Amino acid sequence: MRKFCLLRVANIESGIFGVLMDSGVPFCVTVENNDYVFPVGSYLCKRVNSPKFGNTFEVMDVPNRSNILFHWGNLESDSHGCILIAKEFGELYDSTAILGSKRCFAEFLVRTANVNDFELVVDEYLEDFDKGVLGFHSKDLVKSDTLALEKPKDSSTSLIGGRKGFRVSEKV
Repeated sequence: MRKFCLLRVANIESGIFGVLMDSGVPFCVTVENNDYVFPVGSYLCKRVNSPKFGNTFEVMDVPNRSNILFHWGNLESDSHGCILIAKEFGELYDSTAILGSKRCFAEFLVRTANVNDFELVVDEYLEDFDKGVLGFHSKDLVKSDTLALEKPKDSSTSLIGGRKGFRVSEKV
């Protein structure tokens, strides 16, 4: 079965930001709404036809939740519990956002054109900014021979919300 991994990398006031990987290779960024986040774990996603978003995928069997879709959008407020996907992190209306969402969603549909379901592994990459401690919430969930998470040498480097961050890159 095809596998995608959602790695949550920052939980800030303007949303929960992450990176979505296809078979271990990062290809887009995500934002989820802080008020509707669902637990880390492994989930089955099934192709559905949403009345609002058309052809997409729904995350199945999340405890006490339903209708968690992948779709386009830029801000946390565009999601009521769904996973928004886009090409890059940025800023919109003075808020941290994701940009290039419709283009990325089209790429996602191309990547999933020949599948009706896939496994989604959700994990969190946590950083204690005061102590400089880095680590995965569930070390056994995210394993990749092609993904490297590296803390920037320049502490002023930021990807999200003006805070110290990290870079996602492919291993060489």
